[in-house]
Amino acid sequence: MELRRQRIPVPPGTTVILYATAPVMAVVGTARVAEVHVAEPDDVWSSFHAHTALTREEFDQYMAGASQACALLLTDVEQLPTPVPLAHLRSSQPFHPPQSYRYLASSVLRQLVDGHPMASRILRQTEATPS
Repeated sequence: MELRRQRIPVPPGTTVILYATAPVMAVVGTARVAEVHVAEPDDVWSSFHAHTALTREEFDQYMAGASQACALLLTDVEQLPTPVPLAHLRSSQPFHPPQSYRYLASSVLRQLVDGHPMASRILRQTEATPS
């Protein structure tokens, strides 16, 4: 489950690239969006808290002031055995990890991961069609 303070307009079946912020600062895996739920934060907590790694206090702190919450149910989650560090992502072009999310063209993703041992795995995941 991925939680956001804003609605994320992503259709089910979309592949997501999972980037971990500091101190990791690397692409750490991939997943596929199964469902998108948008509701008031209390409703999202009631429905999905068992699928998060957050306490109620952490959830409330993250959602403070938000009028809606977006819950993305992720499937086909795969952790990369070797993360792709930010330094590698920046080696081919300027790259700044997004604060929330960012759509990437396959050609841009290919340039960002090119030369890394996990490049073919990431690209295969993003090109796969949902079953």
